[in-house]
Amino acid sequence: MGTNGVLKLRADDVIEKAKHEYEKKLAPITELMDSLFQKKEDLEEVKKLSTNFYLVSLYSL
Repeated sequence: MGTNGVLKLRADDVIEKAKHEYEKKLAPITELMDSLFQKKEDLEEVKKLSTNFYLVSLYSL
């Protein structure tokens, strides 16, 4: 195996380690977001409700 092959193998190990560490740090945020939003939530309905809430809040000032 040439020098490039050895360097690639070393880089692959570093990349995999960094990927694993990043996913580990991101896990609590992902869990929080999953708990806040339902998977099958109708986003159009959420958009309508949030727009209506904003308008009502705006007019009550």
